[in-house]
Amino acid sequence: MVQFVAPLPLAHGFFPRLLGLGPNPPDGRSIAFRTRSVHTFGTRRSLAVAALDKNGFVIDSKVLAANRIYFNRRAHWIGEWTAPASPPAVGSRWLVK
Repeated sequence: MVQFVAPLPLAHGFFPRLLGLGPNPPDGRSIAFRTRSVHTFGTRRSLAVAALDKNGFVIDSKVLAANRIYFNRRAHWIGEWTAPASPPAVGSRWLVK
């Protein structure tokens, strides 16, 4: 059984992708990027990240500490969630819009 979770907003354009969640985002904020890698340079706290395939299924997830890089070759999108969110379970499905 597939767990379907809430919609995940997609970052469109240069500046939303550049800024991401920002240096000190509020709790509960999320964003998705059409990319295979993300970084946490300039952030003050860790983020939960998940690699999503082209159908929105989580193929890998982890908590990424500040000043780190996350890369997944099979990813179609990367989702980011602010702390204290835990990373989504592998196999859950997110609607990227």
